[in-house]
Amino acid sequence: MMKLSRFGAAALAIALSVTFVNPTVALAKTERTAQLNYAGDFSDDSEIIDEDVVSLGNIVGTGTDEAEADDDAWKKALEAAAAKGLVTTTKPSEKVSPDPESKTIDGKTYYYEEGGIKNSNWINDDDGVTYTATLVNVRGTIYKNRITGKTSIFKNEVDSNFTEDEATARQFQKAIRIKAGETTYLGIKLIGGDTKISGIKSSKKAVATAKLYSKMSTETNTNEDLANIEPIYDQSTGKYTYTVSYYTTVGAKVVVGTYDNYDKALEARKSVKGDASSAYRYIALNSKKKGKTNLSFNIINKNGTSTKVSTTVYAVDDTSVFKTFSYAGLSLLGDYSNSKNINYNKKEEDGWLWNTTTKKSGKLVIKPNANYQIKKVEIGVLYDESWSEGISGTDRDGDKYDNSDYF
Repeated sequence: MMKLSRFGAAALAIALSVTFVNPTVALAKTERTAQLNYAGDFSDDSEIIDEDVVSLGNIVGTGTDEAEADDDAWKKALEAAAAKGLVTTTKPSEKVSPDPESKTIDGKTYYYEEGGIKNSNWINDDDGVTYTATLVNVRGTIYKNRITGKTSIFKNEVDSNFTEDEATARQFQKAIRIKAGETTYLGIKLIGGDTKISGIKSSKKAVATAKLYSKMSTETNTNEDLANIEPIYDQSTGKYTYTVSYYTTVGAKVVVGTYDNYDKALEARKSVKGDASSAYRYIALNSKKKGKTNLSFNIINKNGTSTKVSTTVYAVDDTSVFKTFSYAGLSLLGDYSNSKNINYNKKEEDGWLWNTTTKKSGKLVIKPNANYQIKKVEIGVLYDESWSEGISGTDRDGDKYDNSDYF
């Protein structure tokens, strides 16, 4: 029987990532496009965030009627979950969990990540006097970042790049990488009435020059109001309030005010100067040689306000994460035409044989390019998990299933 080893490569800390987009005009071999992203667009790869499922077993509630039994079962389940740290009575911020699930029992509200508390089945029964409700296989989830070791019931909180400071999250990334000796057309998405960029400067023109490139630019003009009205329902009072706010390209949401009726909010929205026009502008970065330069420019709103933006540009020979990634002398990087590549001569129909080798042992070599860091390397073992699903039963995730209708 042939023994195979399988590999996969993930960049665990990409502080200087560039996202490439499809160009709208034909580009030469020495031209490429990139997009300037927000700092908050970068997050830890889901492969380094584990989900630890904690079982609470079957929870049984009782009562004088079905509703009372249901409430009792959920009260016991949530109290058990709270004891295990699977729920919290403190409502998370909107940025930590935009839409958390919650249940209120006896005036106490428990919060958890959407899908964080599950049960496989719900069984109601009674003997004519006492009603019972059984929550089958109740379980909760704790997230853990394997690199930082941080844990939380809310996934955002274990993301090492996450910040509740919206102004920071909505600043453009601090640095980008471009190919030395080539021209990179850097796209900047403008919103909230921001439609122009001006004052484009490169601090070191010997490394790269910078100028507006209009051929790929687009602009959308609208008479729509800049501000939005968000209705917010208060469970304690049973009433709505209305928050008027807006965004421009960078920076936190600007809150105009919160009002107790919609008409007042509508008047406040109309009083905000500006409209929701948007644009997509490009800066041509013509790299002369390897090095570092600072790119700066101004974002101009239709109402005349100006916002300065700057980012560091690294001109490098290789914009990829890894300089070397090999096992037993075979590269796992993308040049499949090289005889020393692990996928050399493999065909598309080979499927799962890609990224596999018959070599039982060898040296693992991983070297990042400049300005990248390897935080951790994990080595796992593949195995086959036998599984045969019958007519009914419990699957590997602990969920009940019933296929009797198909037989």
